[in-house]
Amino acid sequence: MKTMFRSMHNQAHTLHHVSTNKPCLPQPTQLDPWYLWIVLGSYVAQIGLYYIEAYALRLRRVIASFFYRRRAKKRTLHLYNEFMRKRVGFLTHMRKKIRRLVREKKLSVETALPTILRYKFPHLFFWLKWLGLGKKQCLICDEKENKFTHHCPGCRYVYCRQCWRDMKKTCYNCDPAYTSEDTQTSDKSSSSEDD
Repeated sequence: MKTMFRSMHNQAHTLHHVSTNKPCLPQPTQLDPWYLWIVLGSYVAQIGLYYIEAYALRLRRVIASFFYRRRAKKRTLHLYNEFMRKRVGFLTHMRKKIRRLVREKKLSVETALPTILRYKFPHLFFWLKWLGLGKKQCLICDEKENKFTHHCPGCRYVYCRQCWRDMKKTCYNCDPAYTSEDTQTSDKSSSSEDD
């Protein structure tokens, strides 16, 4: 066995047969440009339909209100009243939340870096206001600061015009009357009356 192995090992072996899998491979052909236009057109149509859908739904309401004017007026009044009811409920909730946070001394607002830079260094970063950056938000509804925004002189918080009017022009953070125990009991009594 040993001699047989040595004799096979000492011989020079050459390979004269080459095997390939080329016949098994798929033969690629260039895709007709027409198919690319079909795919691209379907994507464009899909994106276009996303935008058109909103206007089509509005058009449906406009057509219905043309034929059923009384129903459209009732619908508009219902939506307005529902919106006002939700706003009053939201403002009541936010007032109570702000009063609670002030009592617990946990009232804070997340402020972005451009806002900090604009208010700390107003002479260097005044241009952030023109870009729409560095604007504070209303403490109640998170509306961005604009020319009608009320800046509380006693603290760093801001209120939009509507929230400031709804809060009876009082900053709950600055006015100690709203953090007393009497306010807590009045909040509880007003919430029980609402129920």
